[in-house]
Amino acid sequence: MPKKRNNKYGNPGIVIGTLVLFISIVFLVTLGGNNITGDATIQTVSRADAGSSLLFEIRHIPGVHTAEVFFSEQVNDGRIVFTEEESNFNGLTFAQFSALEEGIPVKQVVFTLKIKESELLASGISSADLSLFVNGKELSTTQTRTDGTYLFYQSTSDSLGEFVIGKRLPLPEPVIDIIPEPEPIVKEEPTPVVEKIVEEVTEEPTSCGFFKRLFRLC
Repeated sequence: MPKKRNNKYGNPGIVIGTLVLFISIVFLVTLGGNNITGDATIQTVSRADAGSSLLFEIRHIPGVHTAEVFFSEQVNDGRIVFTEEESNFNGLTFAQFSALEEGIPVKQVVFTLKIKESELLASGISSADLSLFVNGKELSTTQTRTDGTYLFYQSTSDSLGEFVIGKRLPLPEPVIDIIPEPEPIVKEEPTPVVEKIVEEVTEEPTSCGFFKRLFRLC
Protein backbone atom coordinates (compact mmCIF):
# COMPACT_ATOMS: atom_id res chain seq x y z
CA MET A 1 0.00 0.00 0.00
CA PRO A 2 1.57 3.31 -1.08
CA LYS A 3 2.35 5.82 1.64
CA LYS A 4 0.28 9.02 1.85
CA ARG A 5 2.51 11.98 1.20
CA ASN A 6 2.42 14.68 3.89
CA ASN A 7 2.18 18.14 2.25
CA LYS A 8 3.92 20.48 4.63
CA TYR A 9 2.35 23.50 2.86
CA GLY A 10 -1.19 22.29 3.55
CA ASN A 11 -4.05 22.17 1.07
CA PRO A 12 -3.14 24.19 -2.04
CA GLY A 13 -6.74 25.30 -2.49
CA ILE A 14 -6.86 26.80 0.99
CA VAL A 15 -3.57 28.62 0.47
CA ILE A 16 -4.70 30.11 -2.84
CA GLY A 17 -8.05 31.11 -1.40
CA THR A 18 -6.43 32.83 1.56
CA LEU A 19 -4.09 34.71 -0.74
CA VAL A 20 -6.94 35.89 -2.98
CA LEU A 21 -8.93 37.00 0.08
CA PHE A 22 -5.93 38.96 1.43
CA ILE A 23 -5.39 40.74 -1.90
CA SER A 24 -9.10 41.60 -2.11
CA ILE A 25 -9.12 43.10 1.38
CA VAL A 26 -6.05 45.23 0.60
CA PHE A 27 -7.69 46.39 -2.64
CA LEU A 28 -10.95 47.38 -0.93
CA VAL A 29 -9.18 49.23 1.88
CA THR A 30 -7.12 51.12 -0.67
CA LEU A 31 -10.21 52.20 -2.60
CA GLY A 32 -12.40 53.11 0.36
CA GLY A 33 -9.95 54.56 2.82
CA ASN A 34 -8.07 57.81 3.20
CA ASN A 35 -5.66 57.63 0.27
CA ILE A 36 -2.58 59.77 -0.12
CA THR A 37 -1.55 60.23 -3.75
CA GLY A 38 1.53 62.40 -4.14
CA ASP A 39 0.79 65.64 -2.27
CA ALA A 40 -2.99 65.13 -2.24
CA THR A 41 -5.26 63.38 0.24
CA ILE A 42 -8.22 61.79 -1.56
CA GLN A 43 -11.15 60.81 0.64
CA THR A 44 -13.77 58.69 -1.10
CA VAL A 45 -17.34 58.44 0.18
CA SER A 46 -19.38 55.57 -1.25
CA ARG A 47 -22.57 56.44 0.63
CA ALA A 48 -23.64 58.88 3.35
CA ASP A 49 -27.04 60.10 4.53
CA ALA A 50 -28.17 63.71 4.46
CA GLY A 51 -27.26 65.49 7.70
CA SER A 52 -24.56 62.98 8.58
CA SER A 53 -20.83 63.68 8.75
CA LEU A 54 -17.49 61.97 8.25
CA LEU A 55 -14.26 62.77 10.05
CA PHE A 56 -11.19 62.80 7.79
CA GLU A 57 -7.62 62.76 9.08
CA ILE A 58 -5.35 65.04 7.03
CA ARG A 59 -1.70 64.04 7.37
CA HIS A 60 0.26 65.77 4.62
CA ILE A 61 -0.87 69.39 5.04
CA PRO A 62 1.08 71.25 7.79
CA GLY A 63 -1.13 72.40 10.63
CA VAL A 64 -4.29 70.55 9.53
CA HIS A 65 -5.19 67.69 11.86
CA THR A 66 -8.73 66.67 10.91
CA ALA A 67 -11.65 67.84 8.79
CA GLU A 68 -15.21 66.83 9.69
CA VAL A 69 -17.46 67.18 6.64
CA PHE A 70 -21.25 67.51 7.07
CA PHE A 71 -23.46 66.56 4.10
CA SER A 72 -26.56 68.54 3.10
CA GLU A 73 -27.89 65.71 0.90
CA GLN A 74 -27.40 61.99 0.49
CA VAL A 75 -24.03 61.07 -1.01
CA ASN A 76 -23.50 58.28 -3.52
CA ASP A 77 -19.96 57.71 -4.77
CA GLY A 78 -18.25 61.06 -4.21
CA ARG A 79 -14.90 62.23 -3.01
CA ILE A 80 -13.06 65.20 -1.52
CA VAL A 81 -9.50 66.05 -2.52
CA PHE A 82 -7.21 67.95 -0.13
CA THR A 83 -4.12 69.33 -1.88
CA GLU A 84 -1.27 71.45 -0.57
CA GLU A 85 -0.88 74.38 -2.96
CA GLU A 86 -0.10 78.08 -2.90
CA SER A 87 -2.51 80.93 -3.53
CA ASN A 88 -2.37 84.71 -3.60
CA PHE A 89 -2.62 85.96 -0.03
CA ASN A 90 -1.76 89.35 1.41
CA GLY A 91 -0.18 88.36 4.69
CA LEU A 92 1.92 85.85 6.59
CA THR A 93 1.22 82.20 5.86
CA PHE A 94 1.82 79.02 7.83
CA ALA A 95 0.20 76.67 5.31
CA GLN A 96 -1.90 76.86 2.15
CA PHE A 97 -4.12 74.16 0.67
CA SER A 98 -7.24 73.53 -1.36
CA ALA A 99 -10.23 71.30 -0.62
CA LEU A 100 -12.44 70.40 -3.59
CA GLU A 101 -15.42 68.08 -3.79
CA GLU A 102 -16.59 65.79 -6.57
CA GLY A 103 -20.22 64.72 -6.27
CA ILE A 104 -20.52 65.62 -2.58
CA PRO A 105 -23.05 68.24 -1.37
CA VAL A 106 -21.11 69.86 1.47
CA LYS A 107 -23.04 71.72 4.16
CA GLN A 108 -20.04 72.73 6.27
CA VAL A 109 -16.57 71.59 7.26
CA VAL A 110 -15.14 71.78 10.79
CA PHE A 111 -11.35 71.94 10.73
CA THR A 112 -9.14 71.04 13.67
CA LEU A 113 -5.68 72.60 13.43
CA LYS A 114 -2.66 71.20 15.27
CA ILE A 115 0.34 73.50 15.02
CA LYS A 116 3.71 73.33 16.70
CA GLU A 117 4.10 76.57 18.61
CA SER A 118 7.79 77.02 17.80
CA GLU A 119 7.10 76.64 14.07
CA LEU A 120 4.24 79.13 14.27
CA LEU A 121 6.44 81.74 15.95
CA ALA A 122 9.17 81.11 13.36
CA SER A 123 6.69 82.10 10.65
CA GLY A 124 6.20 85.47 12.36
CA ILE A 125 2.67 84.75 13.64
CA SER A 126 1.67 84.82 17.28
CA SER A 127 -0.78 82.28 18.67
CA ALA A 128 -3.44 84.96 19.15
CA ASP A 129 -3.21 86.24 15.57
CA LEU A 130 -3.67 82.94 13.74
CA SER A 131 -6.74 82.52 11.54
CA LEU A 132 -8.07 80.22 8.85
CA PHE A 133 -9.13 81.82 5.56
CA VAL A 134 -11.24 80.36 2.75
CA ASN A 135 -11.28 82.04 -0.68
CA GLY A 136 -9.86 85.21 0.93
CA LYS A 137 -12.52 85.35 3.68
CA GLU A 138 -11.36 85.20 7.30
CA LEU A 139 -13.09 82.53 9.38
CA SER A 140 -13.67 82.59 13.11
CA THR A 141 -10.74 80.58 14.51
CA THR A 142 -10.69 79.61 18.20
CA GLN A 143 -7.76 78.20 20.14
CA THR A 144 -9.18 75.25 22.06
CA ARG A 145 -6.18 73.97 24.01
CA THR A 146 -2.40 73.52 24.16
CA ASP A 147 -0.20 70.70 25.43
CA GLY A 148 2.97 72.74 25.84
CA THR A 149 4.27 71.85 22.38
CA TYR A 150 1.28 72.00 20.07
CA LEU A 151 -1.52 74.54 19.76
CA PHE A 152 -5.00 73.31 18.82
CA TYR A 153 -7.56 75.44 16.98
CA GLN A 154 -11.03 74.90 15.56
CA SER A 155 -12.63 76.72 12.64
CA THR A 156 -15.83 76.13 10.63
CA SER A 157 -16.28 76.85 6.92
CA ASP A 158 -19.56 76.79 4.97
CA SER A 159 -17.77 76.09 1.70
CA LEU A 160 -14.73 74.47 0.15
CA GLY A 161 -12.07 76.14 -1.94
CA GLU A 162 -8.65 77.68 -1.32
CA PHE A 163 -7.59 77.78 2.33
CA VAL A 164 -4.82 79.68 4.12
CA ILE A 165 -3.59 79.26 7.68
CA GLY A 166 -1.96 82.55 8.54
CA LYS A 167 -2.38 86.20 9.39
CA ARG A 168 -3.63 88.93 7.09
CA LEU A 169 -1.62 92.14 6.91
CA PRO A 170 -3.35 95.52 6.65
CA LEU A 171 -3.52 96.98 3.19
CA PRO A 172 -1.13 99.87 2.59
CA GLU A 173 -2.72 103.27 2.67
CA PRO A 174 -3.17 104.75 -0.79
CA VAL A 175 -0.70 107.46 -1.73
CA ILE A 176 -2.48 110.66 -2.68
CA ASP A 177 -0.53 113.19 -4.70
CA ILE A 178 -1.27 116.66 -3.40
CA ILE A 179 -1.07 119.22 -6.19
CA PRO A 180 -0.54 122.73 -4.81
CA GLU A 181 -3.05 125.26 -5.97
CA PRO A 182 -1.59 127.99 -8.15
CA GLU A 183 -1.26 131.35 -6.49
CA PRO A 184 -3.75 133.89 -7.77
CA ILE A 185 -2.35 136.39 -10.21
CA VAL A 186 -2.75 139.90 -8.89
CA LYS A 187 -3.09 142.39 -11.69
CA GLU A 188 -1.35 145.59 -10.79
CA GLU A 189 -3.38 148.67 -11.56
CA PRO A 190 -1.41 151.62 -12.92
CA THR A 191 -0.86 154.42 -10.44
CA PRO A 192 -2.92 157.41 -11.50
CA VAL A 193 -0.88 160.49 -12.35
CA VAL A 194 -1.94 163.47 -10.27
CA GLU A 195 -1.15 166.74 -11.88
CA LYS A 196 -0.04 169.35 -9.42
CA ILE A 197 -1.50 172.68 -10.23
CA VAL A 198 0.66 175.53 -9.11
CA GLU A 199 -1.10 178.79 -8.90
CA GLU A 200 0.96 181.73 -9.89
CA VAL A 201 0.72 184.58 -7.43
CA THR A 202 1.22 187.99 -8.94
CA GLU A 203 2.39 190.50 -6.46
CA GLU A 204 0.87 193.82 -7.03
CA PRO A 205 3.32 196.77 -6.77
CA THR A 206 3.18 198.54 -3.52
CA SER A 207 3.24 202.25 -3.23
CA CYS A 208 6.55 203.76 -2.29
CA GLY A 209 6.16 206.79 0.00
CA PHE A 210 8.57 209.56 0.86
CA PHE A 211 10.23 207.87 3.81
CA LYS A 212 10.72 204.52 1.95
CA ARG A 213 12.42 206.37 -0.83
CA LEU A 214 14.47 208.28 1.69
CA PHE A 215 15.80 205.18 3.31
CA ARG A 216 15.92 203.36 0.00
CA LEU A 217 13.46 200.78 1.07
CA CYS A 218 11.88 200.56 -2.34
